[in-house]
Amino acid sequence: MSADELEARYRDANELAIEATERFLGALPERVHIMCECPRADCEDMIDVPTRLYLAVRDHGSQFVVAPDHVLTDQERAVVTSEECWVIERLVNGTEFNALADRVDDGTGDRGAGIEGIA
Repeated sequence: MSADELEARYRDANELAIEATERFLGALPERVHIMCECPRADCEDMIDVPTRLYLAVRDHGSQFVVAPDHVLTDQERAVVTSEECWVIERLVNGTEFNALADRVDDGTGDRGAGIEGIA
C-alpha cells in the first residue's frame, strides 16, 4: 500500500470515529483521540489532539495529523509541531501547499486567524 493510500485510510477511520462521537454525544468534545495519520504501515500510535486543530487539518486533503517525528522528509514537511502531535503537509511535484495557519477558524469566522493556542 502506498503512502497516499495509508494516510487516506487512517484519515477515513478517524473521520468515521469523530462522526460517531459527535452523533453519540450530540456535540464534539474539545479534544479527540485519533489514529496517527502517517504513512508508516507499522504505526499504531494514537494521538489526543484539539478538535479545532483536527477539523482544520481535515479540511485540506494534503495535510495529516501525526505523532511527533512521523514525517517522511522527502515527501512531506511539518507545518505545525507540538509535544502531542505534528501536522504534516504532503508535497506534490515539489510544490508546497498553503500553511494551516491560513485556514484555521478562531471562532469568529476569520479563516485567516492563526493557530496559536490550539496546537
